[in-house]
Amino acid sequence: MSRPLCTQGPANLPDDARSVYQRIVRGEPVSAGTAGLDYLTALGIVTPDPAEPTTYVAADLQQAEAQLRTRAEGRLGEIVSYMSGIPSLFEELAAEARSMGRSPAGCPSSEFLEGVDRVNAHLARAIIRAREELLTSQPGPRNRKLLSKSVERDTAAIDRGVSMRTLYHASARANPPTREWVQMMTDKGARVRTLNSPFMRFVLVDRKSAVIQDYSDGRDALQGAWLIRDHAMCGFIAEVFEQYWTRADDWQGAEPSTSATVSTALQRTILRELCEGRDQQQIAHRLGYSQRTITAHLAELRNTLGLHTVHQLVYWWATSDERTLD
Repeated sequence: MSRPLCTQGPANLPDDARSVYQRIVRGEPVSAGTAGLDYLTALGIVTPDPAEPTTYVAADLQQAEAQLRTRAEGRLGEIVSYMSGIPSLFEELAAEARSMGRSPAGCPSSEFLEGVDRVNAHLARAIIRAREELLTSQPGPRNRKLLSKSVERDTAAIDRGVSMRTLYHASARANPPTREWVQMMTDKGARVRTLNSPFMRFVLVDRKSAVIQDYSDGRDALQGAWLIRDHAMCGFIAEVFEQYWTRADDWQGAEPSTSATVSTALQRTILRELCEGRDQQQIAHRLGYSQRTITAHLAELRNTLGLHTVHQLVYWWATSDERTLD
């Protein structure tokens, strides 16, 4: 059985333990029960003599120090693990209270979740606890790794009877990982639509909690997102989703358009945003893409048309029949 760690350090060695240690180093016999002996054996500084179990000898100090550090590190790991579980515990308790129509005391109606990892961890727990409905509004792309991780969780939610509706931008139809995810989820009973105009990013669970992009301070999605628990605000977000959904087109497993157009759906959306006076950084934020992605799509279209500047591209757009396309 491992020895318990003492709370005092060597600099605070009790007088009786110091006296006993001095006696043992001098080779004097020390019997069990001597005051201070238990303290030294707990630290591994002295041990019973293998030849004479009723007497004690001083241990190798370097070895004793190494063993004590190892035990302390193990305890530290246990403490860190215990502390890391505290937020999840109380978040689960708050969710249980809200599921019974009660507002937990001390729980804020909104909270900023720092970083993508914390946002994803919260969403995973929220979706696992979902019982009725999951509404997701995804204007930007999700990579294959993220989509793959969500398949099992989303499928389990649908199997529990949770209705799932997801809204993507029309440009997602050209994204192979998204098409694969849509195929799997619609086979399970989820519904997916696409919208060609800009819309906001959020996830709403059971109309009781939502995670939304930061539209107040304008922080990038990589910096985190807001967790919303307010009943009225969740109702408002649900209504926003319903308005998006009404204007959107059913996915229906469609492949990307092969018509003889020059521009893509995303490029046309970017051009419309430019014509409304927004710069590329603002457009990226509204559409849920990085600014680099917006710039790359504009550059691709310029190269296709043989143009050199964004101004030339906007002039082409103003006189192009593709303005009428979705």
